[in-house]
Amino acid sequence: MTASSDDGDGLEDPDEHFLADPEVSGAFERMLDEFSRETDRGAVLIAADIVSAHLEAVIRALAPGTFRPKQLKQMLSYPGLLSSFAARADVCHFAGFVDANAYGSITILRGIRNKAAHSQGTFKLADHRDRLRELCDLGPGTATAVNRFALDFMFQNLMASLRERGVELEAEIGRNPFSSPKEIIDEVEKHPDAIAQLEERLPRMELAFGVWLLLGLIAHRRKIMEAERKAESRKRST
Repeated sequence: MTASSDDGDGLEDPDEHFLADPEVSGAFERMLDEFSRETDRGAVLIAADIVSAHLEAVIRALAPGTFRPKQLKQMLSYPGLLSSFAARADVCHFAGFVDANAYGSITILRGIRNKAAHSQGTFKLADHRDRLRELCDLGPGTATAVNRFALDFMFQNLMASLRERGVELEAEIGRNPFSSPKEIIDEVEKHPDAIAQLEERLPRMELAFGVWLLLGLIAHRRKIMEAERKAESRKRST
């Protein structure tokens, strides 16, 4: 699936703009990279900023043509009416730019973000697992799928890392203790601290996968609306 295509009459196919959208996949890669180093609090704040920025892009793309670029800039920049995450989410849903499922997920993210920003002590996503699962519940089975994808991603990364370490050890000691998946699993099970680190990272990875799906749905709806507007414009001009 490519990031863009043409259906033969000059209109982009909105079905080609889901998770493969360059802005969506770029945001996902950023989250995977930064969340591996961030605290839970930092990950939530980054996720909220990313979604807010995507809502800004949606507003810019779908705003009525009567709004001049300067007006939009003033509205979207602090202290403009649409400078906050909450205002952007509300107006996008009110205008039909995001559907009820996406809006509900955004609202949950905003709530988690507020708790993270205003928490006096250590903030842990694990303490908000129910809300995180609701955030990822964007369709039948999606919350379970997000959990599975996050676990698989972390495990595959661990396997790749230990395989590389095994090659280094083979050069040093003449034996690769990580030459097979079974050997890797056996070694990991000997180190409860490693398992604890994976469990600690899991909610952040679930957040990354859930927000990736959310951004994909937002981008998909935006492309549909852009295509509909182009089609309507073509009808009026003929």
